[in-house]
Amino acid sequence: MELPKNVREPEETYAYSLEEVLAMMSATPEPASSMIAAVAFTGVRKGELRGFTWENYRDGRLRVKQSIWNGISTDSKSKKSKRTIPIIQQLALRLAALRNSQGNPISGPLFPNGAGKAVAPDSVLNRVILPALEVCEHCSKPKAEHDATVQHSYERNTVLP
Repeated sequence: MELPKNVREPEETYAYSLEEVLAMMSATPEPASSMIAAVAFTGVRKGELRGFTWENYRDGRLRVKQSIWNGISTDSKSKKSKRTIPIIQQLALRLAALRNSQGNPISGPLFPNGAGKAVAPDSVLNRVILPALEVCEHCSKPKAEHDATVQHSYERNTVLP
């Protein structure tokens, strides 16, 4: 069996350091900050993150049972992907606060969108996370808000990943 000719070579990935993860978490608002923590401290894929539900989070453990890709819910990618992940205290505290802010649900997505369905991680990345990280090191304003009234030139804050 041969792969189609238009298949891209796998790209190199980058693992953020703990310091970089904590910097991203502190620079972004909730619930995006908790989404970053969930990915960083569990190692799940985007579709698995989207498939997280409150009914699968119990006793400091999160069962990965499903993946949601393009709005379609499927079983996890492989048998190894179906697993129970122990949740570290820092993430457990964030999830407790998140649950409380949502009215203490016992079911449904951990990270819902406005319609109550699971939010798309790429949407949060593009609408919330990247704008929060792409700010000026002098005034913390996004480049788009840097205009003639600002007394300095835009320089990206390199402390943020």
